[in-house]
Amino acid sequence: MDSSMNGTAEASIVEASGLMNETEMGDAAAEMEVDETADAVPFFVLSEDVLQALDIKTATGKGSLYQLLNQCCTPQGSRLLLQWIARPLLDVAEIDKRLDLVEFFVKKPSVRRTVADSHLKKFPDFGPIVRKLEKRRIGLQDLYRIYQAIQKIPTLVKAILAETEDVAPRVVQLINERFITPLDRSCGDFTDYQLLIKETVEPTNRPGEFRINPALVPILQETDGQITELEAQMKEDWEKTYTEVNMTDKTLKLESDSRLGYLYRVTRKDEKLLRKTTLKLITVDTKTSGYRFRTEELDSLNEDYLRLTAKYTAAQEKVIVQLVETACMLPLLPRSARPVSAFLVNITLFCSSQ
Repeated sequence: MDSSMNGTAEASIVEASGLMNETEMGDAAAEMEVDETADAVPFFVLSEDVLQALDIKTATGKGSLYQLLNQCCTPQGSRLLLQWIARPLLDVAEIDKRLDLVEFFVKKPSVRRTVADSHLKKFPDFGPIVRKLEKRRIGLQDLYRIYQAIQKIPTLVKAILAETEDVAPRVVQLINERFITPLDRSCGDFTDYQLLIKETVEPTNRPGEFRINPALVPILQETDGQITELEAQMKEDWEKTYTEVNMTDKTLKLESDSRLGYLYRVTRKDEKLLRKTTLKLITVDTKTSGYRFRTEELDSLNEDYLRLTAKYTAAQEKVIVQLVETACMLPLLPRSARPVSAFLVNITLFCSSQ
């Protein structure tokens, strides 16, 4: 696409609206995603009055310009769109480049849908995670999410490049300059990080929960072995219990609660079947989801389980601190994470139209 801007008209707009205000934009700026690919590109900053008039500062008012334009499928894309509205480019050549990239995705609805639905929606909100990494305030879940995201990027890149065969050479060059080349270079810096996380972090049997690989730390390995043995004993008690009360493993559930540990659950309808048993039952609670309880045996085993998991968690926290420090000390890692974040943010915005 081509664009043009009359110098006199531009000067008049700037003078009339005070758009060259270089002060910070308050809360709106804090919520914005930094566009790393536009480093050193001149732009003007909308004044506070203009932000209020256009209702784009908080981006919550109905009928605002931001709400009208925002069709982004991820939070980082929405933040970048707000930045683009509030900080318009001044350089005509840069405006043309941005329009060329937008045009590429507008004319490629198939790649837009594939990238948005099959790839971008599976990526985490990378911006806040990168900031946590830089401040060394990151947990195992986010460390692992970075690991998973980096693994997915080559497939995402291939999906984009596969649609460039019939595209103008200058646009292909622009895609490579803005996205592919910086991303390949940055992802190469993650090699040591990927290996570190692969060997040290693993998912648990609870969705979204991760832990340090216990085989790497003697105290963790020992404690994990004791926990595994306890869980086996709990399973034996479970089998004995549902047989004793004339139920099955489908009707009497053995469940794990992050706070309470292990317990049994039956539906409120099936709770009456327990009244005939000679087993001594310890009530935990009754909810709409059912009646929760323990046998004396499970209650004793669960006390040991909670004690061991607390011991495991305390020992693991020390290892996590060392892991985060090691990850942050890897050559170029925090700096490389920024371009990766910028790549995902830009692709998200370009693929936002449905």
